[in-house]
Amino acid sequence: MYKEIDQEFIIRTLRTYDARTIELRREMSTQYTLLNTQTLDDELLQATAYPIYSPSEARHQMDSDIDEIYTRYIELSKQRVDDIKSLMRDIIEEQESMNRIMAIYEILDEKERCVLDRLYLHSAAEKIHDAVQQMGTDYNLHPQTIYRIRRKTMEKIMSFYKSDLTQTEILHMRTQDAVCLTNKEKYR
Repeated sequence: MYKEIDQEFIIRTLRTYDARTIELRREMSTQYTLLNTQTLDDELLQATAYPIYSPSEARHQMDSDIDEIYTRYIELSKQRVDDIKSLMRDIIEEQESMNRIMAIYEILDEKERCVLDRLYLHSAAEKIHDAVQQMGTDYNLHPQTIYRIRRKTMEKIMSFYKSDLTQTEILHMRTQDAVCLTNKEKYR
């Protein structure tokens, strides 16, 4: 149920996760309300029953086509409901994809998270080069090293994203790593 992603989707998710989640919840609520209200039926009925004939035509012609109008109404109604359900599936798919990316982001090591934070969360898109230069001086890293870490981190996110692991298993990896680190430090 996850959508195909690219690096742009990952970056956009990291930058706008909270705002986009609120926006998707509002859209889902709107679609759910529309699906469960009489307004949809009223609008479809009005659109279907819109006069096809001129008033001068005989009344019996209009009566004979009531069945056609009802059939059109049912078809439009089904199509509209299917469109709303499809849109709701797309919203859920996008939200689940964003949740998975954020779960993977949580298990990244400190250096990987720091690079992504400084490049994408705490700097504007046009100032990435400046952020790399600043990180280079702050952490005594060469810019190529920072770009390599970014590339490897993106590859890591993509590979975890495409894996068969559940989000719970991914998040569990974080706690396992923390336990392993404390045990390693404990027995040093």
